[in-house]
Amino acid sequence: MWCALVVLNSTRSRRLAWWSGLCLLAMLLVAVCPSAFAATKKMNVEQLEKLIAANKDKSDKNLAEKLYDIELTEQISETRLAGDRALLPGPLSREALTAIADIAIFLRLPAADLPDDAAPDTAAAKAIFRSGQNYATKLAPKLPNFFATRTITRYMDVPMEQPRNQNEKMIYESLHVAGNSTVTVLYRNGHEVIDAGSASKDGNDKNTRNLSTDSEFGPMLLTVMADSAHGTVTWSHWEKRQGATIAVFDYTVPQMASHYTVDEPWLDKDVIVTPAYHGEIAINPTDGTVLRLSMIAEMGPKELVTKANLLVDYGEVEIGGKKFILPVKSVVLSLVHVQHGGEIDEQGISWTHEIWSSLGPPQTRVNDMRFTEYHQFRAESVVVGSEGAPK
Repeated sequence: MWCALVVLNSTRSRRLAWWSGLCLLAMLLVAVCPSAFAATKKMNVEQLEKLIAANKDKSDKNLAEKLYDIELTEQISETRLAGDRALLPGPLSREALTAIADIAIFLRLPAADLPDDAAPDTAAAKAIFRSGQNYATKLAPKLPNFFATRTITRYMDVPMEQPRNQNEKMIYESLHVAGNSTVTVLYRNGHEVIDAGSASKDGNDKNTRNLSTDSEFGPMLLTVMADSAHGTVTWSHWEKRQGATIAVFDYTVPQMASHYTVDEPWLDKDVIVTPAYHGEIAINPTDGTVLRLSMIAEMGPKELVTKANLLVDYGEVEIGGKKFILPVKSVVLSLVHVQHGGEIDEQGISWTHEIWSSLGPPQTRVNDMRFTEYHQFRAESVVVGSEGAPK
């Protein structure tokens, strides 16, 4: 470890000594307490399951800490996830498993979990994808007005960085639960809105309770299908899902055709960027229903947000006695740089340090959303005549 110092307008030996001492202290802290800044352990799904099996009798808290320090190199299927969750000793380790599985949900499944069915020929693959396009086009007009419960668990870490003045402490926190909220989402005439009364309930995390639901119930799917027509779509693989073999396609959308917007909150203003993006679309070949959709923004390295990934899992729900394929789970994964202002010393001189700038290290943020309790929304009215009698 080494430290470099840039002092604007003057050379200050006392600052150099202070920073050198701080860096020495940081070295000592890492030497004495290596677990405080433990390196992330990369594991595949098989290695993860061996770790869970070997530690299932340990304390819930200790196993949770082990899981949060793992970075999966493969996606873990819902079937495996359910079995692994059943082995865990308590809610803390189950939350940790959910978080690392959500981060890995944008990766490929292990080869052993994929069916070995032969890939369709070009004509058959095109026909399957066209059936998905037709389904997306017809979905929104068929949906009734409804409401559903949306539950969000928010995870984040606190990345380690050098203190910028003598009053700051070096802080690091691994991934952890940062808040929860449960609200009612209303879908009326093709538009989604959060019920204000449910959002203001006590106990709801203020950072997630008003988070908008941006078109998960239909328009998002239609937008991706339309955008992908101006990019490329290629066959990827088969997967087993919800008892069926489904077709998975890779797609890319160039920036000029993109309608995927990312909001970057730069200090006192918001900047909207529209990046190129890519992802996967999973289609049931028997009826064209889309069961999975992912969107991975291609953010630039100098952006405030360097990762903006979105995934929606769709499943069968019942509304008003009819079956519909609607969102049951959504994951938002982002890497957002911590923002800093300038430093002014006691004499009004601005100075900085090479280790930090206006953008600090990236912070991992994960929103795990679940949609449940779908119900039809009915507005009942009575026409009253001039004498006040219902008619």
